Amino acid sequence: MSGTTALLVPALAAVPLQRRAGTRPRRFVRREQPAHVTIVWPFLPIDRLDESTDRELRRLAAGTAAFTARFDRIGSFPDVIYLAPEDPAPFVALTRSVAGRWPECPPYGGEFPDVIPHVTLRRGELPAGARLEDLLPVTVRVDELHLAVDHRWRGWRTERRYALRSSG
Repeated sequence: MSGTTALLVPALAAVPLQRRAGTRPRRFVRREQPAHVTIVWPFLPIDRLDESTDRELRRLAAGTAAFTARFDRIGSFPDVIYLAPEDPAPFVALTRSVAGRWPECPPYGGEFPDVIPHVTLRRGELPAGARLEDLLPVTVRVDELHLAVDHRWRGWRTERRYALRSSG
């Protein structure tokens, strides 16, 4: 739906795995959100994204230390193949921080009881012969939180970036 928002962290190092898994942009969508770990989706309605929200997201991100994540295994949900981090704790902590500040925005609308950080590689089954393990591990530097908005047929677009606290 147009105007849906999400908070995520980019994981561009996972793009080669998505390609090998056979993920292709949808035909009529001009721009999909690149490889990422969803922190909270759906986030606030677009009409609630004001200066106060911007300031609070900047503060929340600045209070979160940047980290390096190592993704070392392939997992699956029903109808989804994903890349899993070796240590999900920093992603879970970030999700809990956001959901604690905005309890009206539980991860995935509260549909799932557990937070399972992941990078979606593909919906459906892997193509025959697709081997992903030889591309593992994938290392991602997590130093920004992105606010993305779904612009319907124009696809997802990162509207704002919030720097996590430098760890060095």
